[in-house]
Amino acid sequence: MKTIFTICFALLAALISEAQTGEPFILRYLPYNGTNPAQYSISHIISDYGPRNVPPTMTYWHRGIDYQPNQQRGNKILSPCNGTIRRIRKHRQMFYMVVEGDDGERHFGYAHLFRNLSEDEFKVGDFWEEGPAGREMAIYNLDDQEYIIINMDPTDPYALAASSVTLNTITYKGVCYNIRSDITPEI
Repeated sequence: MKTIFTICFALLAALISEAQTGEPFILRYLPYNGTNPAQYSISHIISDYGPRNVPPTMTYWHRGIDYQPNQQRGNKILSPCNGTIRRIRKHRQMFYMVVEGDDGERHFGYAHLFRNLSEDEFKVGDFWEEGPAGREMAIYNLDDQEYIIINMDPTDPYALAASSVTLNTITYKGVCYNIRSDITPEI
């Protein structure tokens, strides 16, 4: 099953933030096969915000906007602002990350970061790796509440974790990655 890297909530948060502050946010990604950032567009939306009716009787509210710009795995999502990671968590089978903007007012949520995994497939201490060659990423289950994302791109290796995680480094496949919780539009 293809992994869809998705931005949820970000467009809505950016629009609200722009309306409140007058500062526009541009949602960008680094294509899986490129080095120049590209801008998300309306044509990249594969599932929008709002109510869903699933026959025969289920209804729910989709709380995000899902993007898939080129039908490929491995696109690197770029933050629209400077901020701090507050959470990298798992809800049911979906992984998500919440970033708080430097001003403390804006929050961006990124969901569907990895293939959906059940608790039986992904236990404490486990790593899960995916992505195209040269853009592999891994996620580490620290304690079933906190997770660490590892960017294994050899040109820019690093790990991301919530600011509450006290580790400074993580080693995966013999490589030591520095852990950070700060986000910029370039990372």
